[in-house]
Amino acid sequence: MRHYKTVCRNRDSADEDDPMATLGDNFQISRRHRLVYCSVLKAGSTFWRRFLQVIDSGKVRSPYSIEAKDVNEKSETLQNVFIEDLYEMSQKNLLFMFSRNPYKRLLSAYLDKLYSANPLFWHSWGHKIKRKPHTICYHDITFEEFLRYVVKLEKAPLWKRDPHYASMREVCKPCQIQYDFIGKIESFKEDVFFFLDHLNLSRYKGVFKDFEEDTFSDSIWDISHTFEDWKRNIRKCMSMHEAFQRTWRRLQIRGQISENMTFPLNEWQSKNLPRHEFFEIVEDAHKRSKNKTDLVKQRENMFQRIYSTVPKDLLNELFHVLRPDFDIFDYEKFSQFQNVSPDEDLFDFKNTKY
Repeated sequence: MRHYKTVCRNRDSADEDDPMATLGDNFQISRRHRLVYCSVLKAGSTFWRRFLQVIDSGKVRSPYSIEAKDVNEKSETLQNVFIEDLYEMSQKNLLFMFSRNPYKRLLSAYLDKLYSANPLFWHSWGHKIKRKPHTICYHDITFEEFLRYVVKLEKAPLWKRDPHYASMREVCKPCQIQYDFIGKIESFKEDVFFFLDHLNLSRYKGVFKDFEEDTFSDSIWDISHTFEDWKRNIRKCMSMHEAFQRTWRRLQIRGQISENMTFPLNEWQSKNLPRHEFFEIVEDAHKRSKNKTDLVKQRENMFQRIYSTVPKDLLNELFHVLRPDFDIFDYEKFSQFQNVSPDEDLFDFKNTKY
């Protein structure tokens, strides 16, 4: 916290928003416990929205007992509250947020919204990134194209940018709003336990007993439902086999399935695969990827390899855009990424050699 406050003191105040600007719906309040949470998308926000609902209910239960689709509908937000008004609220409420490495946050947004089978975001983001008239599918947007779009929007007003890739500084305004606690996804469990002790809510630590496995199962269940709900739209752009393969690769990049495991089904077997069978296949692969230390190394290695394929001029521009987040939230500024074969494309599972 000392680092964050020092950086903010030294920043140019002209860079910040007007105090009379309004907050977005990313600020959620827990009146029972006097907490105000700023949600950074792709930094544990769905978990925290669930968890605040759990502690407000007074029942000790898993946050994953609340379905993802119900999270936003049941959250009380501070939408349309002025930034200036939050100054007064901060006297009676504890303000907190969680951050994430800016490079990894952008990669996560790309994997979940553009690389994976996600027709909703293919359209809502895709037509802005490629701007090709009469195009139905935007399932082929590359990571480089996505990053160039993020850089291009640097000077655009916040309302023109999706909160999945808008900077954490702009979304949560840490240099205007005095936060009492800022945790990191990279030390999530330790930071959460410290936070719960501070709030005298240690009784909820038990829900984190199988946190990693619960998180994985919840995300796979959500993905399998997405396949079922969006099957018709997905098939307009790609086969279900390719959709499953993309999800498989996404889980490998996230360090949840060994990179050495290939998707076990062929095109014909994938065509009408029920969602519960896909869930079981992925769960089994996750369990067989036993060495968690190796998976952590794999995740970091694949992250480095992906960014090493980004052109240097784009990396320099991207760093300029992300620098305030690196500074404020105290993240290492990667000067270079691991060297790999120039032909390697981890997103192209068809040509990957095992």
